Amino acid sequence: MERNSLAWVHWEQLGEIVHRGVGKELDFDQLSRVIKEICSLQGHWCGTLAYGDFDRGDYGLQTRLLQVGIQPRHVAAREAGELHRDAVALELSLDALESVHTLPHITDHLFVGGDISWVPLFRRLTQHGKHIHLCGFQSYTHRALREWAETFTALDHREEITRDRIREAGPQISEGDLEQVIHVLAGMQERLPFVGFGLLQRELTRRYPYRFGFEDILNAAKNEGILEVYKVPNPNNPDFPTTAVRLNREHPLVRETLGAEALNTLEELRGFEEGTESPDEDYMDADPGEFDQRDD
Repeated sequence: MERNSLAWVHWEQLGEIVHRGVGKELDFDQLSRVIKEICSLQGHWCGTLAYGDFDRGDYGLQTRLLQVGIQPRHVAAREAGELHRDAVALELSLDALESVHTLPHITDHLFVGGDISWVPLFRRLTQHGKHIHLCGFQSYTHRALREWAETFTALDHREEITRDRIREAGPQISEGDLEQVIHVLAGMQERLPFVGFGLLQRELTRRYPYRFGFEDILNAAKNEGILEVYKVPNPNNPDFPTTAVRLNREHPLVRETLGAEALNTLEELRGFEEGTESPDEDYMDADPGEFDQRDD
């Protein structure tokens, strides 16, 4: 029997993992190529469907995806500016389950992401004789999903699917933007044992609600050596370490911006790294819940 593969992408989740967890952006063309490559290992690739909120002001995004062979499926998942990620996962799951009847020739399903809510979907598709395959970043893919899948492909070492955001955002970022980040992060480091990457972004958005593009600014600061990204053990979920960020207090711009303040918390930071301080559960910001992957 001929085997035919269809790929299902949780676009919101994958994008957040790459942006916040990896600190880069997706290369659409390379991502599409990798998905086709994985599907072809199981049979004939029949298409790639990407589910997310594509009504966010990214001009031409859906056209760009179509050009590289990815079919965008818009989900109206925002209310008062807040994204309801469950709506994206639910819409994807309903369509995938419905495909058992509407697309009976599809024998293999490749799911790109790691949403724990897919477990019931995987169970149902398996009961209908479908083959389940999984693709995602190892640290953000729930192990229960990997147990249901026949194959799992880790994207951690497929560096071609991501690229540095600073290449496009760099010319739009001023020294004043970087100084804002330095001041805000310095203040947060004084009162918190560590600062999650996502928490810093939200704090900047809260303080400067009319300034956009903080993801670009933070990634530019990281690539310029102003920020250092590192992992912190997550006591709530050891399988998913928290992505934290701190100032490189030896960077010239940091020293110039903060002056003597740049060295105020070095001893405190060293103490935390050596284990003399314990993380506060309230600030486990980049835990799996940030990307809809909770290990219960």
